[in-house]
Amino acid sequence: MATQISMTVEGMPELKRLLSKAAWQLKNMTPVMRTIANAQYKSTVKNFRDEAFGVVDKWPELKKATQERRITKKHRRGAKNMLRPTGKHIFMRLHQSFSATEARVACTNWWAFVHNLGAPLRAFKMPRRTFLGIHKQDELQIVKIMERYLKKAIGG
Repeated sequence: MATQISMTVEGMPELKRLLSKAAWQLKNMTPVMRTIANAQYKSTVKNFRDEAFGVVDKWPELKKATQERRITKKHRRGAKNMLRPTGKHIFMRLHQSFSATEARVACTNWWAFVHNLGAPLRAFKMPRRTFLGIHKQDELQIVKIMERYLKKAIGG
């Protein structure tokens, strides 16, 4: 979907210049999408480190049996981190991408969605441990990034 900006300004040559400059710069949003994708990637990494989604949504603890299994098996290094028990974990499969119209952080592990959304099935229960998504702090950061970009676009 293409965005089109058109304007007609009579008089006020400085305003016309600023609006023309902003319209030209806003045609390619790739730089701001790159910044947003990077900020979201850092936020997702922080979610893993803090074992929470944002500041308020702390992940549920691992079951005692899972904790004991990690300590007694080869996963000793990952015993402290819920979603990082081995070298081939979800965290290592995170990646960011961007274009002129979107910023994205995704995970290439097929089971990542089960951890992110939880699995309330009878045969298989997994508590929700959200790591992907946009929380309130992310929204505020995205607004700040956009404000900086728009100020730069109009030369402010």
